[in-house]
Amino acid sequence: MFSYVLALAVGFLAPLIIYAIKLNESRYVRYHAAQSLNMTLTSLVYTFGGFLVALILGIATHGVALFLIVPAYVAYVIAHLVFLILAAVAANRGEYYEVPTLISLPMVH
Repeated sequence: MFSYVLALAVGFLAPLIIYAIKLNESRYVRYHAAQSLNMTLTSLVYTFGGFLVALILGIATHGVALFLIVPAYVAYVIAHLVFLILAAVAANRGEYYEVPTLISLPMVH
């Protein structure tokens, strides 16, 4: 659960550290740390990619495209937070939770 909650404050460092520490100790903790790390890294990729697309489209359309891109980004951030909270609650209950592929890229098992 801490890997999801700390991902909000510290970013990808907390899930990465938890994953590295619990790599061979707990399969359950490793699974949730990997899910959290995947969500956080995917969010970083989407954010930088979205920023580049917004920059290019903003320049090309003289800012008109930003009226569509900014609300879409806000919706993505809200969805990311909701799925972080859902995953943290599931981890606290002792359940395995798989994040939808819209929010995070599919993991290799």
